Amino acid sequence: MCGIVGFIGDGSQQDIIRMNDTLRHRGPDEANYWYSKDLSTRLGHSRLAILDIKHGQQPMTNIRKDLTIVFNGQIYNHQELRQSLIKKGHIFQTSHSDTETILHAYAEWEDSCVDYFNGMWAFVIIDSKNKRLFASRDRLGKKPFFYTKTSNGLIFASELTAITKHPACSSPQINPLSLQKFFAYGYVPAPLSIYQNIFKLEAGCNLSYDYKTDKLSTYRYWEFNLTVDTHYCNRSEEEHCEVIREKLQRAIKLRMASDVEIGVFLSGGLDSSLVATLLSKQVSRPFKTFSIGFAEKSFDESTYFERLAQTIGSDQNTRILNEQNVLEIAETLFQKLDEPIGDPSLLPTFLLSRHASKQVKVVLSGDGADELFAGYDPFRAIRPAQYYKRCMPASMHKRLNTLVQGLPVSHKNMSLDFKLKRTFRGLNYDQKLWLPMWMSSLDHDELESLTNTPICLEELFSESYALWDKCKTDNPFEHAQLYFTQLYLQNGILTKIDRASMLNSLEVRSPFLDIDLIDYASKLPLSLKFRNGTTKFILKKAAERLLPKEIIYRKKKGFGAPVGRWLQNGLINFQSTIIDYNSVFINQCYKSHQNKENNFKDLLWYLNIISKWSKTKG
Repeated sequence: MCGIVGFIGDGSQQDIIRMNDTLRHRGPDEANYWYSKDLSTRLGHSRLAILDIKHGQQPMTNIRKDLTIVFNGQIYNHQELRQSLIKKGHIFQTSHSDTETILHAYAEWEDSCVDYFNGMWAFVIIDSKNKRLFASRDRLGKKPFFYTKTSNGLIFASELTAITKHPACSSPQINPLSLQKFFAYGYVPAPLSIYQNIFKLEAGCNLSYDYKTDKLSTYRYWEFNLTVDTHYCNRSEEEHCEVIREKLQRAIKLRMASDVEIGVFLSGGLDSSLVATLLSKQVSRPFKTFSIGFAEKSFDESTYFERLAQTIGSDQNTRILNEQNVLEIAETLFQKLDEPIGDPSLLPTFLLSRHASKQVKVVLSGDGADELFAGYDPFRAIRPAQYYKRCMPASMHKRLNTLVQGLPVSHKNMSLDFKLKRTFRGLNYDQKLWLPMWMSSLDHDELESLTNTPICLEELFSESYALWDKCKTDNPFEHAQLYFTQLYLQNGILTKIDRASMLNSLEVRSPFLDIDLIDYASKLPLSLKFRNGTTKFILKKAAERLLPKEIIYRKKKGFGAPVGRWLQNGLINFQSTIIDYNSVFINQCYKSHQNKENNFKDLLWYLNIISKWSKTKG
């Protein structure tokens, strides 16, 4: 895993070095550079050496000297592709570098080379012969790619901070709409970034720059869609279970390709437990598992991951997130973030990554299963919400909503009052907005009070509206799966994992996000994913041969952090320095939260993150 930077146009060697230096956490093993005077192009690369350690240096140029690449990621099927390309006459210089495989694949198939890749990637190829730059980001957005168009070229990097080190972008301005979206979603959705005129290449998209015309274009090559295969409906549940186990087993095997030791993130939940158990059937000696426990018992899953580690015989390593270490972790983390991330689980994920990186360079995780197999709690809320909206008069709903919002506040993980309040808040809106409002930190009126600005919901949640429009029906279950897979996974979960792990020079690989498994899951009927209130139905059935039922069917906790209680008891020193936002409203929310009158944990946490992040950006 690595960090990549580059620019076309004005800029010096000192500029590219300064940009690359901001990414050394992504690749502390080597830093290398490439320059083309003819193309006025500079590339930089920070390397975390995992595969072909001796010969896999970047930037890498092919034998004919007409293609040069910088690459961040891993192509898991590169050996298979290499053999196919050799049969077509390609001559390789390295023994097993997946970077070189990308170069030869582009030489053979040009832009459509990405259709052959099974992996995670963000890469840039300078095609000197055709005077163009070609860039690509993997299908689901596991690896980041930021870019901005300048007056005479292009600047790009793995992280936003690196771009701001180029003289042309040294004084970036916060995009007001991006900031509003951050408070609505808890992240800034692609293609926007927190800054004006700097963008993220969206997942499943390519970028092309023509040196001759100075024209930049992006286009989509892949998108997750729900396309139920009628043949799948005729298969038995056991047949589906067997296919899922086989595909997950193969995905794990592909992700074991490495010249360094590999461990596993183990939470004690279904997904990571499945990965760890299937891995234990492939290796002959114990591997390391890494877990985070919580002093706050409603968040803690120690009983489950310790039991599983003992069952599979892994070398278990546990750290506890408590009030003593949270402040130190938060301070370190917020100073390093390139862009604000609202998810409080960033804290334990960062601690887990720091803990694991002291012993391994690569870990497997269970990320992606909730999105592919309908694993989140909002899936359970949709059907009751439909019945409620159909039967409940508006006047009665208003009175009930007032009663629910007045329930006593609990800061326990996914407490009943929290679920009820969020559910009823969403029911104040059209069903197109149920999901984003259930996930948002504030409702519409509160967002307007916070920002002192009239807010158009269609603009604020434009990404969610667009996903609804893509649905072939008005089925809110279908919208929910597209929402979680296309929007939340890319911009929330995978961004959090990438930053938390790479800030600690650790690569995280996700077997559930293997393209073959994704393709299979997308064709399954909803009834196999969500049935009679059971989320991830078919995945849980597939796990019954491998895991204890108390792990498979226990109540989902999620990987959170008790920031509500930390803010309420003053452990986190709340700060807010957002210019032009309503300080009176913010202070009212803070006092209400401290007095346990209302739960404003998300809003206050987001404000805290923005304040500390902005201080580090000058």
